[in-house]
Amino acid sequence: MGTSGSAERGAREPPAVTAVPTAFARELSAAVDASGISLHALQRRLQEHGVRISLTALSYWRSGQRQPEGPGSLDAVDELERILGLIPGHLTGRLGPSRRPGVVRERAAYGDLLELPLAVALTGHLDRLGLLGVADDLAEVTVIATVEVDRRGHVRSQSTRTLYRAVRGGVRSIPLVVTNGGSPLLAPPVLRSVHGGVARRRVVDRSAGVCVWELGLDAPLTAGATTVVESVLDVPVLDEPALGPQWEHHLLRPARELLLWVRFDPSRRPASCVAWERTPGEAERTRQLEVGAGGSTHLSMHGSGPGTLGIRWLF
Repeated sequence: MGTSGSAERGAREPPAVTAVPTAFARELSAAVDASGISLHALQRRLQEHGVRISLTALSYWRSGQRQPEGPGSLDAVDELERILGLIPGHLTGRLGPSRRPGVVRERAAYGDLLELPLAVALTGHLDRLGLLGVADDLAEVTVIATVEVDRRGHVRSQSTRTLYRAVRGGVRSIPLVVTNGGSPLLAPPVLRSVHGGVARRRVVDRSAGVCVWELGLDAPLTAGATTVVESVLDVPVLDEPALGPQWEHHLLRPARELLLWVRFDPSRRPASCVAWERTPGEAERTRQLEVGAGGSTHLSMHGSGPGTLGIRWLF
């Protein structure tokens, strides 16, 4: 299960470094072609070996739009060499200097954070609601989310309180987005309450696992102004995403603070909880979380994004 409070403008391609046939990209592409393994299958093989990375990142690496740079991504390259039957160092030895710009990237697109079918479905629905430009005009400064999990491990409700800042003036509505990791929605979540705005329109796409609300703000925002919006959702039992029960949040811009608090039914504590963070073009970074005596765990991040952060659990 996941939420986000920002959207992207138009269905244009996400910003990325122009594709260049680097030595790394050429060797990776040649090795993939020679192996006969599709990128989907390669992603599954990596996952089986404990390396989680998006199809988007693999595609960017192969085309030369980006290259692996962080520690998690370099570990993924080591695993790619083993899966593709290459001599250790064959790919890592062809990595050039960093291609990251000198400043932190200020905005991503859903195409950077979600698998392509889900990103396409989501942006289409945002377009129909007239909310595609909000990500250019609004930033999430602080996000505090509380998630309630039942004894079977299913998310049953979530409340999210977000401090927004207007990058440009004239913001009147924001989207509230709920996704199910690409898995179908058996029934849509129910928006129990909203404070700081009013629910207007809703789009439900059960097959894509997407639900979007338009939340009208109490008053239009001027540039630099802030506002707080709180929403509470009741969540029906959902088809589990491929990666198992989890909750995640997508940040299209950097956020000053993100706090995810997951509270489990006291009659059944999870055996393990893992926090993760994915940034565009990088391998997933994970760490174990402790479950307190009261049956809850949390993830607190400062200065995160753009990217996706979340918690998954196992009973």
